[in-house]
Amino acid sequence: MICNICSYSFVTTSGGKLGGLGNRSADQATLVRVAVWCIGEYGDMLVNNIGMLVNIVNLSCYEQVTENDAVDVVELAIKLHTSDLTTRAMCLIALLKLSSRFPSCSQIKNIVTQSKGSLLLELQQRSIEFDSIIENVRI
Repeated sequence: MICNICSYSFVTTSGGKLGGLGNRSADQATLVRVAVWCIGEYGDMLVNNIGMLVNIVNLSCYEQVTENDAVDVVELAIKLHTSDLTTRAMCLIALLKLSSRFPSCSQIKNIVTQSKGSLLLELQQRSIEFDSIIENVRI
């Protein structure tokens, strides 16, 4: 995964969570988009032990990433106050991709449902469409 690029790190903490999106300036938006895209495209590989994240405190220790960890990062990115429309739209797309890879993760549907009330019309529209897709695929 991405580690320590431009003072921006995506690493696991001692609790096994992915971190590094919070409290960053708006100039890191591109890196957030890349991270969200990678999680959307390769989240299943990350969770299935094909790629493991290094704990920066103990470089010899590797930690397993769970489905919820991957979804938590996308959720954090979509809720960042510095995230613009494009970043939030990419987060919704990543969640749609993850919904087919992680069908048991109800957190994805909850995040998409929350975005249905967005004041940004494009996000609202995407959320409604993606919620419908997720619901129809699960039936």
